[in-house]
Amino acid sequence: PWQAEAAKRGIHGSATLPIHQGGEIVAVLKLYVSERNFFDSDQLALLEEMRADISFALDRFDTEAKKAQAEAALRESEVRFRALIENASDITAVVSQDGMISYASPSIKTIAGYDPDELVGSHMVQIIHPEDVQAATLTLSESIRVPEEAHRVELRIRMKDGLWRVFDVLVRNQLGRAAIGGVIVNMRDVTERKLAEVTRAELAALVASSRDAIYGTDVNGSVTVWNPGAEQVFGYGASEVVGRPVTMLAPAELVDEPVKLRQRVLSGEAVSDFETVRLHKDGRLIAVAFTISPIRDVSGNAAGLSVVARDITERKRAEEELKRLNRALRTLSAGNETLIHAQDEQQLLQDLCRLMVEVGGFPLAWIVYADHDDAHATRMAAHFGFTEHEFEAVTTAWANTEYRPTTDAIRTG
Repeated sequence: PWQAEAAKRGIHGSATLPIHQGGEIVAVLKLYVSERNFFDSDQLALLEEMRADISFALDRFDTEAKKAQAEAALRESEVRFRALIENASDITAVVSQDGMISYASPSIKTIAGYDPDELVGSHMVQIIHPEDVQAATLTLSESIRVPEEAHRVELRIRMKDGLWRVFDVLVRNQLGRAAIGGVIVNMRDVTERKLAEVTRAELAALVASSRDAIYGTDVNGSVTVWNPGAEQVFGYGASEVVGRPVTMLAPAELVDEPVKLRQRVLSGEAVSDFETVRLHKDGRLIAVAFTISPIRDVSGNAAGLSVVARDITERKRAEEELKRLNRALRTLSAGNETLIHAQDEQQLLQDLCRLMVEVGGFPLAWIVYADHDDAHATRMAAHFGFTEHEFEAVTTAWANTEYRPTTDAIRTG
């Protein structure tokens, strides 16, 4: 139908020219003529040349558009990169392959105190600790030798005020990128982390070498850490107690005490030098003094307890021995004073019995006379400590010669 319509309009011939772009046909140019046999070889050659020109122009327009897009994307990328660098908390620098600084991010002012322009044009070794220069130089050389990998090193960097701080340094070779043309150096201040690591190592060494029992528990009272000192004090190895409740160390009558102590500490109360007793692995009771502190997480919440337990068994024994000695000395002194001022034998004996109880701390004291007759009878001279009724019941048994401590003392002197 369209051919008949074209003939009515006087069109008797046509030529079709494919238009290429980027090696592909992207359009078609159609030409119509009113003359028959119009497109001879000369006309077709001219049309072919025109088609080629159009394709060339389209290719040029496409190339320029893509180039413009790429340039715009590059500019946008550079803007984003610079915004990231200028607002980053880390320091970013660009150095040449021989170590000359060509760029320093503005963050270096906040972190190290330098204006970026102070460092641009200077050599990197000017701010690196002398003992770390070799490591820095080797890392830079390695990044040039193996450009496809990032290289890491720790360096001490001098601040503007002269102090040295430790930085984790990441080096990337970007010499092949025209927009950068250098080695990118990212530096993060890790001084506090390094100090914390040293502190933790020192504390771990102290805990490991301490003769005191040092252990940790979670908030529920299960043992999480157990040092060699704890093994020495309580007799249990770490594998025997870690994961178990700390109440295993308490004697039956004190099984609730660890729970109460934990609740006191978690509620904010200080527990220091709390003296009590605990069970050794061999079943004997040992005297201990506890100092308990909360372990807090980064949010300040209690995550567990740190417990230091000192074995004070020998100290308590020495204290008891000293008490006994002091009591004996006080009793002797009081007895001598009584002897000096005594005027009546019966009163003297009664006062001596009283002093033995009141000063000496004995629950009962008595003195009997030994009659040297055929019955070997004993006569009560004085007593103190029991009521008269209770004492009468006891003295009836004391008259029996089978009561060996009394009778033996009388017989043997």
